[in-house]
Amino acid sequence: MANHTAAIHDYFSLLEHEIEINNEMVIEAISKLDTTAYKPGNHWGCSNTHYVLLAHIISHELNISVDELFQKLFIEKYNMSNAFGTGENESYMLGQDETGKRLPHLSKTIGDAGLVASANDLLGFGEQLCSNPTLLNEIADAKEMRHTYERDTNWIYSLGWFYSEDEFGEFAAHSGKSDGFQCYHQLRYESGTYWYILSNRYSKEFTAMRKDLVELLLRE
Repeated sequence: MANHTAAIHDYFSLLEHEIEINNEMVIEAISKLDTTAYKPGNHWGCSNTHYVLLAHIISHELNISVDELFQKLFIEKYNMSNAFGTGENESYMLGQDETGKRLPHLSKTIGDAGLVASANDLLGFGEQLCSNPTLLNEIADAKEMRHTYERDTNWIYSLGWFYSEDEFGEFAAHSGKSDGFQCYHQLRYESGTYWYILSNRYSKEFTAMRKDLVELLLRE
């Protein structure tokens, strides 16, 4: 599940997008399945369900809520002072669709969602990412995994680090989208540079803007 090769169906493909989704609903939906999305262990394909199940297992085995665990391991440690669980506060900014229509935050799961962070929080995470050997080693694994698994480019939801390269060199990237937001993180292997884009509007222009920013940041 941690490497996204368990092949468990993404819960967004099983549940209606218009309803508020929580962990219990996800577990109920997948417990009824007798198939997987592909042959387990055959290739790499992100599934939000993997995150939810991992969070549920960790919470059960350690007898601690995932919110408390995130607070201890990440939020306090990395000085992410504005981050909070979605169950704690509902007064944060909502996202927008292509037309500018405000979208409610419907994913209340813990694992793939359930944590709201500001731009400053992500900057704090990035500073840790560039200097913390443990985190760097975890992200470096994405580079090695490219030889083992084929990335399924047809998956709509992709919220995991993956290895790639462009004319400027090798990098690991992490992307996600849901409920009117999009985010993209990139760590350059050669320079150790980390940067991200966070948008509260879902737009087809997001990818083009991302590519333009790479040009601005990396081209001499």
